[in-house]
Amino acid sequence: MRAYILPLLFALWVAPLTLMAQDGWRSQVPSGATPGSGVSAPIRGTTTYSPQSTAYAPNPTTGSVSPISAPASQQPLAHVAQVTPGVDVLPRTANQQWRTYDISPFTHRFAREERPQQEIIDWILRETGTDLWFGEPLGILSADYDKLHVYHEPGVQALVHNIVDRFVDPNSRTHVLTFYLVQVGNPSWRAEAIQKNQLVPVEVRSEGVQGWLMSKEVAGRLYGDLSRRNDFRLLQGQNLYLESGQTKVLTRTQPRNYVSGLGYDANNNYGYLYRQINEGFSLEMSALKDRDRVHMEAVVRCNINQIERMLDVNVNVPTVTGSVQRVDIQVPQLVTWRLHERFKWPVDHVLVLSCGVVATPGGQQNNGLLGPGLLPGLGGQDNRGEALLFLEVKATNELNALPGAAAGQIPTAARPGVNNYNRY
Repeated sequence: MRAYILPLLFALWVAPLTLMAQDGWRSQVPSGATPGSGVSAPIRGTTTYSPQSTAYAPNPTTGSVSPISAPASQQPLAHVAQVTPGVDVLPRTANQQWRTYDISPFTHRFAREERPQQEIIDWILRETGTDLWFGEPLGILSADYDKLHVYHEPGVQALVHNIVDRFVDPNSRTHVLTFYLVQVGNPSWRAEAIQKNQLVPVEVRSEGVQGWLMSKEVAGRLYGDLSRRNDFRLLQGQNLYLESGQTKVLTRTQPRNYVSGLGYDANNNYGYLYRQINEGFSLEMSALKDRDRVHMEAVVRCNINQIERMLDVNVNVPTVTGSVQRVDIQVPQLVTWRLHERFKWPVDHVLVLSCGVVATPGGQQNNGLLGPGLLPGLGGQDNRGEALLFLEVKATNELNALPGAAAGQIPTAARPGVNNYNRY
């Protein structure tokens, strides 16, 4: 009996050691890996651990859940929700009406844009909100290239009709909205502007944002005073414009890679883990002229992401010899700023918005986000300033006076693919 027990105990003692050896660190990392290359670089000064090593580490995990495909032979589950056939006539519990609006005068003007009818849908939802179309009574809002189809009560139809009128009205083509973005290093410019009675405040709901309305003459003098300061920088000139009914997006970003931690990559190799932050700013604007011919309405969205600095964290990593190696990972210290506001002002006035003192939405010297050598340096307290956005309405015949117009080089920022998230 003893002859059988001793081999059995020996086998139970050896099995855990064998399991630990099989689950050792896999750190066979390709040489020459760089940030953002999709592979993890080896930790400098460490030994490459083979599967036969006695060092033990948990099994690699990716941090995400992969869906499990059902076997081909498995039948789909039966539905449990009760469904009734639709009706041939739409319900009219609130005296809803079906109306079709001709939007071709607008969409044909911007035939080169992807889904120009989306602009009309966006403004209708801004005016009515989204709950109106997904609750009671039943409402339908749909558009193709030439027609807008609406099913709702008479009050909503009247509101939609007014919005469509603003898009197809030929008089809406007489003006465009121009904008330029500047930065002033110190907000002390306000003292002189207030003494000259140049700032007439307007209500702004976004926290940390201020707005002023002024005549074009006063705005010209204010811009001249600012441009003579040593801490003045023109981030985006007045050569960008958008017509009534358009949405434009101006983006200046560049990727920044950093070491976020240590772990296994997709190939089960152990080493540095890299992440990426798109640093810079995105400015989205939508303009729509009022039919009274004296007011312009605009929706402004601005997002700024800036890395002030990277905080290094020392991590002690054990080795197979029992010693400890110290490696660094990074935690970004970010400055983010958001603006999403809707404004309406007379076309003969200029709207000036202050974004507060924020990190400069710029790039590195000689390769800046806003042009070569425009914004030297990145991050830090010395790279902060007050961002000012000037919104000015100009007559269409004044476009020739904009910079670059003589050479036919007036750029218009491009709108990306349609994305309605957080738009309204």
